[in-house]
Amino acid sequence: MLNYEMFMEKLRETILNVSGWSEENVTFVPKEDNKFGEDRLEIVCIESATHVGCDSLSTVGIYQEYLNGMEIRAIAEKLVIEVRKQAKSRLFQAMIQIVDYEKARPLLFVVTESINNKAALEKCIHKTVGDITLAVNVNLIAAGKNMIGLKVSQELLNIWEKEPEQVFQDALENSAKMFPARHYDLLSALISGSSYDGEDFMNEDCTEILSDGLPEKCISTLDFNHGSVAIFYPGVADKLCRYLHTENLYVIFLSVKGILVRPAKNEISAEELKARVERDRRDSQNSTDRLTNEIYYYDGKKHCIRRADGEGDAFQCR
Repeated sequence: MLNYEMFMEKLRETILNVSGWSEENVTFVPKEDNKFGEDRLEIVCIESATHVGCDSLSTVGIYQEYLNGMEIRAIAEKLVIEVRKQAKSRLFQAMIQIVDYEKARPLLFVVTESINNKAALEKCIHKTVGDITLAVNVNLIAAGKNMIGLKVSQELLNIWEKEPEQVFQDALENSAKMFPARHYDLLSALISGSSYDGEDFMNEDCTEILSDGLPEKCISTLDFNHGSVAIFYPGVADKLCRYLHTENLYVIFLSVKGILVRPAKNEISAEELKARVERDRRDSQNSTDRLTNEIYYYDGKKHCIRRADGEGDAFQCR
């Protein structure tokens, strides 16, 4: 008889063997890291374009089945069957719901993509900013920390009878509500670990939040893998400028997950900043989720974000 920790490790391994799902799609989430107050097994099931889903399962009942004599493989096989069945049903219901724009609108959000991700962007609604793309998605299914989104296509726009600009603005405003912009202090993150959620600098007086003395501030979102989109939210860049006592900002896209911002002043040029960032990236040898190698610039007078070298399209902030 295995103890709880060993059981969960063996169960996860068996689920992966039975299902063929990717390792990152079957995760154990302790109660400290979720809103349910108990340990969860979170599963993302992606097997085809018409068979996707995600689930968040309590591990208490699962472990009790094992203590009652059920074999680990039998438990794993039962869970895989249940998740696949639920995925098909939930996807069907989700697709019915999003046909109605009034029901779909609260589910819209924006993600950042590399402009080179042409296959994913070919038929979806998006805007280009330099060598970054902002793509509109709709939240189909969510469970625990997992979410499955669908890129909004021209076909959906035709069904909704909406213009791309309106849908994009609705999605951007939703993103700011669903995944609020946060400031992350590096020292606090090291001390607190996964329990650190950053600071809400948009809804509070952020004088203290942004006054750590460091020239660069890390901005991302709460529980959102595409945290770099936060700089495009309405009012975010302006508020950062106001509290950092600057009119313009340099924006460094660390990855799709977050950015660094710093005042655009004479002590460092965009070219010097780009060279430094490139050295740091070579040293880290980690290109996971990289979005761009370019430095971006927020123009406080024109209220727009563009590449610092002026190449490509600019994004007009609101």
